Amino acid sequence: MYDLSLVVAVLAQSWQAKLQGFIILGCIAVVVVVVNVVKLLRLCIPPVMDDSFCNWYNGKMVAVRRKLLSNLKDFQAKTARELTVLEVGVGGCGDFIYLPKGTRVIGVLENGEDLKKVSNNSVDTVVSTLVMCKVRDPTDYVREVKRVLKPGGMFCYMENVQSRERKTRIVQNLLSPLSIFFVSYRLTRQTWRYVDVGGFDLLEYSIIRAPLKRCLSIFSPHLVGYAVKR
Repeated sequence: MYDLSLVVAVLAQSWQAKLQGFIILGCIAVVVVVVNVVKLLRLCIPPVMDDSFCNWYNGKMVAVRRKLLSNLKDFQAKTARELTVLEVGVGGCGDFIYLPKGTRVIGVLENGEDLKKVSNNSVDTVVSTLVMCKVRDPTDYVREVKRVLKPGGMFCYMENVQSRERKTRIVQNLLSPLSIFFVSYRLTRQTWRYVDVGGFDLLEYSIIRAPLKRCLSIFSPHLVGYAVKR
C-alpha cells in the first residue's frame, strides 16, 4: 500500500513547483507588458524640441522673451558693431523677431551638449532657452557658454527651475522622475547657482512665474536673466 502522507507531500511539492513557475512567468509577462507600454507612451509623446512645442511655448512667453532680449539693444549700442548670436534650446526661430537690427545669427542648436562644436571667443551673445534643465552637467554648460563668448559677450537665458513655493516644490519633487524619463526635464534644479559660480560680470536675474496653467503649472517657475563675460 502507498503511504498516503507521502503521496500528498509529493503532489503538494509538484503543485508548488508549478505555482512558482506560473508566478515567475506571470511576473515576466507583466514586465514585458509594462516595458512595451512605456515605449509606446514615449513614442506617443511629441519631442520637446519639435516645432509644435516651440511655437506653443514661444506664444506663451512672448512678453518675457521680449523683455529679456531687449537688453541686446543696449548691448549692441555699447559695442557699436553687428552682433553675432548663437541660439540654444527651444527658442529657435521664435527669438529672431526680438533681436535688434544688424544682428547676425550664426547658429541654432537644440542640444546644449553641442556647444563643444563652437569655436572659442566666437560669438557676441548666447541666447539659451530651457537648456540647463536638460543638460547632464549644467556647470559644464555654463563653462562652455563662457568659452564661446567673446570678451564682453552676453549670456541671455530663460530656464525652468525649482519653485520657491513649498506646495509646488513638493509636486515637482514627486513628478521629477517622470519628467526626466519622458522629456529629460529636471524640474528641481536650482539653476541660478550654476550661473552664480560661472565667473561672469554684471550678473542679473529674477525668478518669475511663467503663464503656464493647470497641469503645466509645475513648469511655471522660470529663471530669467543675463550675464556678461569678463
